[in-house]
Amino acid sequence: MTTRYAKTETAAEFIDCDPTFLKKRMDEDFIEGVHFFRPANCRMVRWDLKALEEWMRGSSPSLSQENNLILSQLLA
Repeated sequence: MTTRYAKTETAAEFIDCDPTFLKKRMDEDFIEGVHFFRPANCRMVRWDLKALEEWMRGSSPSLSQENNLILSQLLA
């Protein structure tokens, strides 16, 4: 079974960076609900390794998801 969600330290290792790089860019370059998740009532953070790989490759399905979220909020 391959892991899709990982702790910050494991996600940083996956894209070969320091964990502080990921932490500093949360809610800036990395979008909650796309690149990382915070389960309800918990301080735990889990990173979506597939979304991080897409970010590394420069593809932007995450931007499409973010734009769809913004549009749905504007239209609500």
